[in-house]
Amino acid sequence: MPEISRYHTSLLCKLTYEEVFEYGGKLAAQVARIVDEEIRQGHERKIMKEKMEILEAERNRLAELVNTGFQKRDVECVVQGDYTTGKAYTMRLDTGEVINERVLRADEQQLGLGIEETDQVARDMHLRTPDGRVVGEPHSEAL
Repeated sequence: MPEISRYHTSLLCKLTYEEVFEYGGKLAAQVARIVDEEIRQGHERKIMKEKMEILEAERNRLAELVNTGFQKRDVECVVQGDYTTGKAYTMRLDTGEVINERVLRADEQQLGLGIEETDQVARDMHLRTPDGRVVGEPHSEAL
């Protein structure tokens, strides 16, 4: 029979034992590379997740400040006694606002011997309640 043409095409061919053994080795190596990559990516995902949590925590902190309009800060305060009313007033030194009012304790009442100095400090500090009224009236002896 005369040959009309010749060409190459892909057809199924049975592997030899040596070829199966060779491809088996390559398969095992590829599986090991995949496992290594999965471990590496798992570690990277953990790092990325931790970074995202840090970023989101800062976002949430800033959002809370913006939403409430308040921030907790360390503020120096002073407790002053008004021995005419028997009350102690806690005042913020940054704004002068009175933030607490209570009855003087027994040990604090003993400090009231220097009435003139206490009244002068109250006048100098402009002790005021949150509604703006001046706390206590000066003693007549101090005037």
